[in-house]
Amino acid sequence: MICGFPASGKSSAAQFLAACTGGMVLDKDQLAPVLEESVRRRPTGDPFDRDSDTYRELVAPGIYDSLIRTGLTVAARQPVVLDAPFLSTVRAAGAAGLPLGVSCGSTPKPRQTYRS
Repeated sequence: MICGFPASGKSSAAQFLAACTGGMVLDKDQLAPVLEESVRRRPTGDPFDRDSDTYRELVAPGIYDSLIRTGLTVAARQPVVLDAPFLSTVRAAGAAGLPLGVSCGSTPKPRQTYRS
């Protein structure tokens, strides 16, 4: 999973990781662009709105759920890289005191220190 702010290089990193692993990239922006844009436009008139409460509460959960479910289906057959901001996920992990890479439903493993 590649996450980060818009225009931070997620897509380039995802393409690189997919090339290294022989996997494929599932990009949130390519999942359902016409549907997402039309729904984003309705509450504020802005087709690029991703910050309104309406988008974050009503639109994003369905888009991300679809991306993750599709990723899990594909991952059963080949490596897959999910390319999306996942900012709500990152914020939730931070609020819960979890390091990135640990889902909110799992227990973090202790970090190991290696000495040479």
